[in-house]
Amino acid sequence: MQKDLSRRLIEATVRRALDRGIHAPDRATRNLVDMGLALTRGPVQRQLLTTVQRMLRKPDSAYYALARDALAHVDHERLLQFGVNLGYESCAKGAQRARGHAGRDPVPWALDLSVDSSIPGGAVRYPALLREAAALGIHTFLLRPLGDPAAVLALPPVVEDGAFVLLLDPPAITETALQALAGAPNVLVAVRAEAAPAGVAAACRSLRRARFPYAVYSTCHRAAPVLAGSWLSALAELHPLFLFLEAAEDCPPAEADALYQYICRLRACQTCPVVPVDLRRDVAFITRSIGGEGAPQPAAFDGSGSLRGAPARAGDPGYNLSCAGLGEILQRARPACRL
Repeated sequence: MQKDLSRRLIEATVRRALDRGIHAPDRATRNLVDMGLALTRGPVQRQLLTTVQRMLRKPDSAYYALARDALAHVDHERLLQFGVNLGYESCAKGAQRARGHAGRDPVPWALDLSVDSSIPGGAVRYPALLREAAALGIHTFLLRPLGDPAAVLALPPVVEDGAFVLLLDPPAITETALQALAGAPNVLVAVRAEAAPAGVAAACRSLRRARFPYAVYSTCHRAAPVLAGSWLSALAELHPLFLFLEAAEDCPPAEADALYQYICRLRACQTCPVVPVDLRRDVAFITRSIGGEGAPQPAAFDGSGSLRGAPARAGDPGYNLSCAGLGEILQRARPACRL
């Protein structure tokens, strides 16, 4: 992977700040945000960093506790590589791609892939797909294994400057799995919270011991259990960096709206040392910020390789990865790609 000069400068600056942060984590957190604002020109990054900068003016902000915990318990190289890949490679460079600059068609800034290696040709489909995505300029990937998670664990090294979020069930987070990811510093593991609480807690402990950055992930069918507050308090005790919430397909729109408003209030209150994220609404917000209202949303493919939400007749092979390349599918579906 060849790195441009801007990335090298960002890496050197962030690495130095992370190393110094062990001795003065609160000051290091503020310095990282200030340096980020000085180094970035992207509208998304500047807006987000300005918001964080404003939050950190509150001396009792719980995000200071989150930063202290992350600096002490997460491998700094993993924080660096995942963060720079997401913020710089995907969002900063992605702004031009999402807007279709330089005569190119706009492309999504992320792919959401349900990975099923049991289908014919699946073992070779996904590495080739990720390489094609990177060549198009896509560098953020949400990977959801169907069945054996081994195929997903092997994918992050395929695109070294990509940011990979692996949505894994707790039983998949074994010592063997962590060893398989040992050489991939560009990974954030999201532990599914719907499993037995003891299993979720054990998976988080394993990730923490191995110094991985991780999140906890919930699919919500109704808003009431989340709005009651127990969801936040129980999962925050597991020391994740993020709490991911995703409204299920059968979640009523009004309740999905209430969930997003709740997530926004939690972030603004800064009373819990974890960052709550609405996977659908926040990703849509980032997409609009990067490429404007007409930017294509992240494209999601199901386990059979078909594009979800494609404007096609049922079974149309033109929207399936076994019959067409990613670029061709995205061009045919634009602007209907959606997460």
